[in-house]
Parts: sequence; structure tokens; C-alpha cells
Amino acid sequence: MLHVSMSTALRIISRFQTAAHKEDPERLVQDLSDALVTAQAKVGLVQALAQSLRAKERRLNVAKGAAMIATQMEKADDTINRALMILDDMTDLGTRVFSASDESNGLFSMRKPQAVKYLYKLIGRIPDGLFRDESWVPVHKIFSIFRQHNINYDIRNSDYVTDKEGRTKAKIWNIEIQFNNERGRPATIYGSITASGAGSIEEPLSIYDLTVVLG
Repeated sequence: MLHVSMSTALRIISRFQTAAHKEDPERLVQDLSDALVTAQAKVGLVQALAQSLRAKERRLNVAKGAAMIATQMEKADDTINRALMILDDMTDLGTRVFSASDESNGLFSMRKPQAVKYLYKLIGRIPDGLFRDESWVPVHKIFSIFRQHNINYDIRNSDYVTDKEGRTKAKIWNIEIQFNNERGRPATIYGSITASGAGSIEEPLSIYDLTVVLG
């Protein structure tokens, strides 16, 4: 599935919307919904084409005909995959954009400093201590708490950090959290979660500590 950050999603929306959309937000929602329905219809047509091509392949036994059908099928499958990825992106885009302004959002109408303080309170003592698991349990606990409290977060990227000798010494998750502030305007909190190796030289991340920074 294609992945877009919330900031990218908002830029797409800003290019999509017209002056009429700004005066009538409900029309923007409807137009986005119509665009999604149109895309779904196109996917249906392409899938029907692919099924037709597969039927033709079963009826044709000559090598030349089979090769031609195989090429057409590959193109159709590629078109389907790209269309489905666009659909996934549109669905994800709509969810992210409208959940940021939804009153159910856990940070709705907060001032940014207040929202940051609230997030730290939710995270609590999860980062405290040393961890010895291989699946980043405390990191997933943080994301789980965000979901439980309707915090609209996006993992922009996650990467391993190496030293000069090329040894892995940490892993970092960069996140952004979207909400509408006390003025009803979109606001973003940027943050990072860093797992720093505290294990052996051979396996530094066999033991790690966790640092969370939001702002």
C-alpha cells in the first residue's frame, strides 16, 4: 500500500479543493467520495478485462497467442495493482484528513503545549528501564495507547542508526501527530522515539533503553 504522511495528505487536499470547497467543506467531502467511487469503478472495469484475458488464454493453445495474452495479462495486473494502491491511498487520505478535525480526536481543541503535555502523560512510564525483547514491545505499547485515545499519529519513517564502523547502535521512529487546535486550525506535533543499544558490542540492541521526544 502506498503511504503518505499527514502533511502530504493535506497538500493533496489543498490542490484538490476549489474556492467553493473552502466555503462549503461538506462539498469537499462529497467530491472526494465521488472521486473514490469513480476510482473503484475503474478498478472493476480493469478486473473484468483481466478475467476476460484469462478466459482467452484458456481457449488459445498456440504459443504466439499465449505469449500475447500473457503480456496483456501482465499489463492488466499491473494496472489493477496500481489502481488498488491509489484506492488504498485515497481511503487512507480521507481517514487521516477528516479524523484530524473530528471532535473525537483525543487532542481536539487543545493548545499545542497542552497537547504535548497530555501526550507525555498518556505515555507515562512506558519508556522507563531497559528492554530485552526483539519486537520493540514498549514502542508498540505507545502506539496502542495513541489509538485507544483517538490520537491521529503517522509514522513518517523508521530507520536504524549506525556508528562510524557501520555497527547498528539504535533505531529511531519519526512521527507526526495531527489535530485541530483551540482555534480550530490544523496543528502538528513532531516527535521521535529512539531505542538506543545498551547490549554487547556484537549485539548492541539485544538490550536497549527508550527515549521519547515530542514538540
